[in-house]
Amino acid sequence: MEFKLQDFKVAQAKLWREDIRDLISLSEYKMHVYLLVNVLLLGHSVALWCQGKLPANTPDWLMAGMSISTSGACMFLLLSIWMAMHAAVAAQSYETRMLTQLVRLPIPSWQEIEGCRTC
Repeated sequence: MEFKLQDFKVAQAKLWREDIRDLISLSEYKMHVYLLVNVLLLGHSVALWCQGKLPANTPDWLMAGMSISTSGACMFLLLSIWMAMHAAVAAQSYETRMLTQLVRLPIPSWQEIEGCRTC
């Protein structure tokens, strides 16, 4: 009976650990998708900033507006890339902390070991 009870405890802890891995992987996957999209958008913004030419007779205020908006977009995308990487790393570290400190496999007590030995 004690062996069966210990098997149930181990199975329950495995289910908890699997649930934690599933929940954290959702956040990690979402951050990796954000990271991919933002890197592609940043590439297009940099290409627009470097190669996007306005006609020669464009007013100065319009050229300044384009430069400011393109550089602002690049800064925003760099910031969002940094935040997505930080969120993915934070999710991974929190998953490790939860798996190693909070949801551990059950260790039988001395009485349970003695109960198994005397059966």
